[in-house]
Amino acid sequence: MSFVPPSEGRLRLERWWQALLAALAKNGLLPARSPRAKAFRRRSALRLPFRALGLRPWLNLGLAVLGLFYLAFGLFYLWTGRVVNHLGVDFRTFRASAEIAWKYGFGAIYDPAKQDEFQKPWYDQGIFGTGFDSYDYAPTYYLPAFVLLFLPLLLFDPRTSFYLWTGLNVLLLVLYLWRFQRALQDRPDWGILSRMVLSVPVFTTLMAGQVNVLLLICMGEFILALRKGRDFPGGLWLAGLLLKWQVLVLFLPGLLLGRRFRTLAGFALAAFLILALSVVLVGPEGLLAVGNLYLKASFGENRTINPQLMMNWRSLAANLGQVLPTALAWVPAVIGMAATAIAALALWVRRPEASSPAFGFVLLGTYAATCAASWHMHIYTSLPLILPLLLLYGQGQVSWKVIYLWLYVPAVLFPLLYLLTSELSFNLIGLTMLGLNLFLLGYSIGRVRGTSHPLPAGEAPVA
Repeated sequence: MSFVPPSEGRLRLERWWQALLAALAKNGLLPARSPRAKAFRRRSALRLPFRALGLRPWLNLGLAVLGLFYLAFGLFYLWTGRVVNHLGVDFRTFRASAEIAWKYGFGAIYDPAKQDEFQKPWYDQGIFGTGFDSYDYAPTYYLPAFVLLFLPLLLFDPRTSFYLWTGLNVLLLVLYLWRFQRALQDRPDWGILSRMVLSVPVFTTLMAGQVNVLLLICMGEFILALRKGRDFPGGLWLAGLLLKWQVLVLFLPGLLLGRRFRTLAGFALAAFLILALSVVLVGPEGLLAVGNLYLKASFGENRTINPQLMMNWRSLAANLGQVLPTALAWVPAVIGMAATAIAALALWVRRPEASSPAFGFVLLGTYAATCAASWHMHIYTSLPLILPLLLLYGQGQVSWKVIYLWLYVPAVLFPLLYLLTSELSFNLIGLTMLGLNLFLLGYSIGRVRGTSHPLPAGEAPVA
């Protein structure tokens, strides 16, 4: 082994450290051009790397810590076997619906007794015989045509199918966000994409085993089609949101106000085909059973509905109703629903071009308003909000403070609330998301009026 003089070894160490500092600066963890940073490098290559960090780099570092928390949290539940109870609670009904459709036919999917036949044993075995809450079956609210998507799950046992479902959703999410941003600009920005993947709606979607990645894909193709002037195909993609039809309650009247008739025609055609396939699978009586489930969900007859945990005005009424008379608790909620819907629909009156920055704010404001005003909206259903934020980021129209506010407030507030009051933490984080939805709506209204003006200094998009 050859002897390396101390001076040469120190030079090698300093070159390695300078390369590390450059990598940190490139990823936003060190200020690259500030005088303080230059002096920092001149004085000593071996000083602590985080002393000169500004607010944004610290927030970036915090997101990395948040990612480690998500990973540890998920691995803990997988290791302890809590897969079909707390983790994957919604996946339980998807898997059960696939088994019911295969064994009894699609019409039996909406029979509570059949759902209970499959779900109860999985619940009992999910955490080796004990549970966080008393059992109640989770209904399937999807049209029969969409239940076809769950049939491939039967190729694997329930637990393995959940692991594969989660992995597939992660893969589809990352690949589609890359595809969406590449369609907007030549080179995708992995910095902003990684931040979005660490958002709370992504985490809760994966934890519950939800289908919101499919919503995001349909919404993304709808946006891209309209930006290319392909309104009719855009409407076809929009019909995919019938998977959770409540997200369309403001988009359809908005498109009508915006006189996007070709988009509505495409939606009508695809919706007709989806309904026709559903009728073939279950018949008219089966569709009536779906409608009956919707009515029960509206009145919260099933405990798994949990309106107090949602991120909408209904959640506000449900929580206020615990301390106020029911009629009084609903007064601000009803007023809020009406005002939110009117404000969102007013965004469409100007009829902006789909390629303009204003249209991105119309989409952002409408979906945020939908999350606040629609009757059944849990936190994970806000996942498609990532798309208008990415669109506006690519156009240089959204402040980095807005993106970080949406990313950090629920992510940081939830563990703090959980430490203070574990029983109410889920309720309070839902109300926090309601506040964020209203903020995004107000921000969109203000920016629609000023999209011709550049962002103020210091408000540039995320670096």
